[in-house]
Amino acid sequence: MRRTSSCPRPVTITSRPVNHRPWFMGLLLFGLLLRPILASVPPAADGQSLIGPAPDWVTPTPCVTPAAPQPNPTGQDFLLLDQQVRLATGEAYTHQVYQIVSDSGRQNGGQISISFDPSYQELFLHHLRLVRGTEVLERLDPAKIQLIQQERDLDRQLYNGQRTALVILEDVRIGDCIDLAFTLRGRNPVFEGKFVDATFLEWAVPVRDLRYRMLTAPDRKIATKVVGTAKLTPQLREREGEQDVLWRRSDLPIIEGEERVPGAHTVFSFLDVSEFSSWQEVVRWAEPLYQLPATPDPQVAELTGKIRTKTASPEAQALAALDFVQQEIRYLGIQMGPGSHRPSEPGEVLRRRFGDCKDKSRLLVALLRGLGLEAAPALVHSYAREGLHSRLTTPYAFDHVIVSLDLGGHRYLLDPTLSYQRGEGLALRHLDRYGPYLRIAPADNYRLENPSPAAGDILDTEITSVFHVTDLGKPATLAIKTTYAGRAAENMRAYFANRTLDQISREYLNYFTPYYPGIRQTKPVEHRDSPVDNRYFVTEEYAVEQLFRAEAGDLLRAELQPTSMWDHTRMPNLAQRRLPLALSHPTRARERLTIHLPEEWKIDPQKDRVTDAAFELSHEVSQPDVRTVQLDYTWESKAHEVAPARMSEFARNTESARRNLGYQLTWNQNPAVAQPAGFHPNWSQIGLALGTVLAGLYASWRLVRKRNPTPAEPPPLSTESGPVDPYSYKARAAQETAGLGGWLLLVGFGLFIRPVWQIIALYEGRTGYFDAAVWERLTSPSSDAYNRYYGLLAPLELIVFLLLFIYSLLLLVLFFRRSYLFPRTIQIFFILQIAATLFTIANVRILNFEAVGYEHYQTLFQCCVAAAIWIPYFQVSRRVKLTFTR
Repeated sequence: MRRTSSCPRPVTITSRPVNHRPWFMGLLLFGLLLRPILASVPPAADGQSLIGPAPDWVTPTPCVTPAAPQPNPTGQDFLLLDQQVRLATGEAYTHQVYQIVSDSGRQNGGQISISFDPSYQELFLHHLRLVRGTEVLERLDPAKIQLIQQERDLDRQLYNGQRTALVILEDVRIGDCIDLAFTLRGRNPVFEGKFVDATFLEWAVPVRDLRYRMLTAPDRKIATKVVGTAKLTPQLREREGEQDVLWRRSDLPIIEGEERVPGAHTVFSFLDVSEFSSWQEVVRWAEPLYQLPATPDPQVAELTGKIRTKTASPEAQALAALDFVQQEIRYLGIQMGPGSHRPSEPGEVLRRRFGDCKDKSRLLVALLRGLGLEAAPALVHSYAREGLHSRLTTPYAFDHVIVSLDLGGHRYLLDPTLSYQRGEGLALRHLDRYGPYLRIAPADNYRLENPSPAAGDILDTEITSVFHVTDLGKPATLAIKTTYAGRAAENMRAYFANRTLDQISREYLNYFTPYYPGIRQTKPVEHRDSPVDNRYFVTEEYAVEQLFRAEAGDLLRAELQPTSMWDHTRMPNLAQRRLPLALSHPTRARERLTIHLPEEWKIDPQKDRVTDAAFELSHEVSQPDVRTVQLDYTWESKAHEVAPARMSEFARNTESARRNLGYQLTWNQNPAVAQPAGFHPNWSQIGLALGTVLAGLYASWRLVRKRNPTPAEPPPLSTESGPVDPYSYKARAAQETAGLGGWLLLVGFGLFIRPVWQIIALYEGRTGYFDAAVWERLTSPSSDAYNRYYGLLAPLELIVFLLLFIYSLLLLVLFFRRSYLFPRTIQIFFILQIAATLFTIANVRILNFEAVGYEHYQTLFQCCVAAAIWIPYFQVSRRVKLTFTR
């Protein structure tokens, strides 16, 4: 139902009270409340009767052609957009001037079409000129004005009965200016004389001069509000007893739209105008439109009686009424004249068996009230959600009607247009997808209300994919079972109802082909509906010709892809994004991939989770048995949108989530190279480790054995007047300072913990250093995981790691021996720690196993802080000088 607009589009000018609306404004007049069929439409006027002079209250606006036109994708440079409205006469004057600056502009701007509703509007064309340099060519020829009835919303099952005045311009050239002025007289009587309007203040094309002028009686209270980021102040003056208000902007900045912008966010600022002073006025205006007849229609009463007879509980009766309107009344809107907002009579809707949202809602309210239930219409917007709070109190704030039902202490919001919704329980039918709503019923406090959470609005999907591989060189079978619940089940019912099974099978196959080349269907797609709990089940079966594909050398590689997770993590370009990003929320998706293999397969279990303020992705790799590998993924949304200020963080987390997707299995077909499952010693690395340990232990032993031939005496206590008596208070205090106490206790605790940490880290990374199969995969050029730096950097990393481990053991021995070497060696150790951390960060970057993250820089920061604290301490501490003397 959403429309977008990025250009003033002089070639398609709508005659509704709002000209050139923001994208959501175009929807308001045909989706808000619904319209009855008009018995007749006034005959179209001929071309001559459409031409007339501008009203005398109009203030002419001069237009200046700029020296240099501003190119843009539409090829139209708007020099003037002037709108003037007079409330007393119900007239709206429009004056547009635009210059053709490219061939696309000549194509788009070479015809004029002005739409209007003949049931309440008259169109008067004042002039249509083509300006070429100093030459002005009149193009307003009555004989060339064509009146057509062009239904623009047939694809949405909406008929508005509008007429279009069409003029095809001849001999349009690049550089020409098109100057058009016309007036529409008459306003929709459904608003009962109250004025509502809205107009763009920003565009996606150049606009040199934009004006909106309103003439109104001083005693009429018209509220205005700029929605969006545009800044402007109205100019007020009196004109012949009327209040004359002008909003004007010059040289408007071009606003660029982006993909997936939330409906609640205003991309193009607009001026909101309303004579409704409160939501209470809006409700009182709408109540007569939805008021039910004093005497129920016989057919409606008969249907109500049948529902009461067949069902017992009030909830079951409400569900039966909702099912009838959703499934038996097809969606079709006749929205001419007052029918833009006035719903048809319930009996008429029931007899003709079609209606739009307001018709179906009024009928459902009639059925529910006939059953003795408390129901009322509710106005919502189909996608703006919280954006309603930024609007004035106006009927234009809404584009859809649903039903509010109070039953059993709960309020349920029901949408009678959802023909594919199911569920035996009002909790499964209740909606919160539309956000705030306005209930059309008497209330103590008239306001926009927020719905309670709705379980049926969750896009809930659970996928189970099972691969069976009997031989790595033969096709694998793939069986997929998917369970859809909530809103996802509605979508799948609509999908299967509007396609043939052959179409669906082809679309499913095309979806999987990029992930598994050579895949083919072995059985048609099967589907089953479970309307009781609003679930939908789909089963697929495939054969994957080459799940394990040959790589360079003798390697076979299979890639397992969680396809639904890729769908959730694919985002538009976020690098330069300025606008919020809309997310599908609430969404919950679970996907499990299981592969049964013909051989024993050794894997390392993994578990990870990526958390963002907008989503959470969990990932686990497990092995139920030695021949089975299982991947589990869960995606859950947390918000409707991502703010621009958080886009960088969101992009990083999304990229981190994508790195967790997919899993590779490799197999070497060469018997001389292939290894059975399990741990296979890498003797070269083991020898290197043993050599490093022995060399480090030997050097430490030599250092520990080293003795100072003349142990240093502790510095004597002295004062300015001479030595201190060894039996004095100061001497006894100095003796108490010596020994492994004070801050040295914290040092000793750290020396105990450090070797334990390093042993744990060495054990966790054992396969990368000491497993021959892993080593070959990372160092063999024929491997899919080959890294040309690994053979050099991994041994260096192992040597550094083991030397630091031995160094930490040496420090522990020197500490408890109170060796005079300890203060110097631990200071060197702090410096070596910083160097080793920098080496690790560089190593991670070069090997590309993972991105350098916050934890790496946190470790570097901690090492620098430790060095900055403890090196000065060991330099100046008297306790250190008195303790380490041996």
